[in-house]
Amino acid sequence: MSQWEELGNSGLESRVSQVKTHMTEQDHTGHKGEVMPLEQVMEAYEKEYLTHLVGKYTSVRAMAKALGVSHTTIQNKLKRHGIVK
Repeated sequence: MSQWEELGNSGLESRVSQVKTHMTEQDHTGHKGEVMPLEQVMEAYEKEYLTHLVGKYTSVRAMAKALGVSHTTIQNKLKRHGIVK
């Protein structure tokens, strides 16, 4: 199952809608209509996505395999985002 299938179309569409809404309301500086830096958007989405997935898998290795990356990559990302597995 791919990472997109895992999240599900409705979950992905909901998150895209949230990002679009945030982008039109205000950016990280609070100025209406400005665009958030891509890196900030990606970091926020990655954290949210990993938080969502961490409860669905019995181990970091299983989660990493489903995402197509090494378990070390997932461990490092979880640590960076402060997500406990």
